[in-house]
Amino acid sequence: MPHSSDGTLIHKENLNIQRFIGKPVFFLGLLVALLTAPALAETWEAGPPIPEGAEEVVGTGVGNSMIVYGGLGPEYTPRGLFWMFDTSQEKWIELPSDPTPVHHPALVTVGNKVYLLGGFVRPDEISWKPVNLAWMFDMDTRKWSSLKPLPAARGALTAAVVGSKIYAIGGVALPDNADFAGLTFNRPTKQLTVNEVYDTETDTWSQAAPMSTQRNHMGAATIDGKIYVIGGRIGSAYVLMSTNIGVNEVYDPETDSWEPRAMLPTPRSGIGVVALNGRIHVLGGEEWAHNRAGVFRQHEAYDPKTNRWHLLPNMRFPRHGLAVGVVNEKIYAVSGANLAGGGDHKGKTYTEIYTLNGDRPFYGERGKELLKPSLSESLHFFPATWFHWHKNHAKRLNRFS
Repeated sequence: MPHSSDGTLIHKENLNIQRFIGKPVFFLGLLVALLTAPALAETWEAGPPIPEGAEEVVGTGVGNSMIVYGGLGPEYTPRGLFWMFDTSQEKWIELPSDPTPVHHPALVTVGNKVYLLGGFVRPDEISWKPVNLAWMFDMDTRKWSSLKPLPAARGALTAAVVGSKIYAIGGVALPDNADFAGLTFNRPTKQLTVNEVYDTETDTWSQAAPMSTQRNHMGAATIDGKIYVIGGRIGSAYVLMSTNIGVNEVYDPETDSWEPRAMLPTPRSGIGVVALNGRIHVLGGEEWAHNRAGVFRQHEAYDPKTNRWHLLPNMRFPRHGLAVGVVNEKIYAVSGANLAGGGDHKGKTYTEIYTLNGDRPFYGERGKELLKPSLSESLHFFPATWFHWHKNHAKRLNRFS
């Protein structure tokens, strides 16, 4: 592995390990980290825990409320949890679930309406069956309405909004002519690049230019009328049989075209992605590779104007399959699981709230080149590179090897 002789931090991308060369610099950096920790920790604060935690939830902000939907239960049973956190009352309120609960759907907001697209149900066997269901929940009437189904049945997709149109992108489906009802970790999977557009004003679907990269469990957000699709996994819908990627592609509806952008520095899947203040924030995620399995609390943000990544204070708790949304200029990160692959499917009830506080560029233009940090910035690196390791399936890595 390439390294410097002057004590500079080196980024080892494949294992997400940061290394210090030179003991004096290490101890000085550690001292600065300990002395400055309280100030940086103030950017994340604990909020009221959600009454029911679950893995594989999705979220969105609407008005003054944070919406959380979904959940994956034992034997791959969709839980259909549906909660709203009213920030004006600082209170969680349970909402009526949709008629056909799913897991791994896409969830977005247009105006005062919440749209639920695709996902998986459990057929007669223990597996994930992709569906093309589409629902709309009206926040005023508190009622669900069935919409025209997606052209392609799929789950683990992502979606983003431009104007009154919703772009449902990627995901996984049953292979053509499959002789089985649902997906399992040892069955073939059809990876998708599809980009289908739902017009909320006409209840119609149309096709748009597909992504360049087939993937699932990624995230998307819109800035200045363009959609950025980031991260995810390839090879399978199941983390055990897949490989994480850091691909970042931008879609321009005006030209119906895609372009590659600076890659996510830490490839992850099962992430939460939101846009705030001109940047796209990527939170949490999971990985299962070789003899290790882990869950991230990483927080990296992308600036489309500079095509650069910023490493920001990480979440307090590592999670994947979490619900994220923006309400009143704050990022909410709710629930999710702290075991890669779900484990016992017991989700956490954490609510963490991020308020913008000055941050600085860290990664170079390609998302791989590491800029030399100051000692105070090094604090961001120490915790951000740790996985929360599954005790039954992983060995702990030494951050300074």
